[in-house]
Amino acid sequence: MLLRLLALFAILWFSIKILRFLITGQKRKKQFEPRPSTLVQDPACGVYFEPRSAVQTLDWKGEKKYFCSQECYEIFLKKNSAQIKSDLEPPSP
Repeated sequence: MLLRLLALFAILWFSIKILRFLITGQKRKKQFEPRPSTLVQDPACGVYFEPRSAVQTLDWKGEKKYFCSQECYEIFLKKNSAQIKSDLEPPSP
């Protein structure tokens, strides 16, 4: 009796797996699928990382920039120092 129930359960389980494969074309669900939209790119070095692990942030031309290290933040400021100064100066009349 128990052996028959076990065999019936196995047949049903395999049938469900086969039907799921035929319908969706997938062998099994992916356990983890990375979400690229949650990653940000450091503008200085190009590394992708999660925004919550950013060492520094900067609002730059209406866009928030995230930096993976203090060094990358300083590199970005040095490369764009002329633009930063011109953005901070009031327009002349």
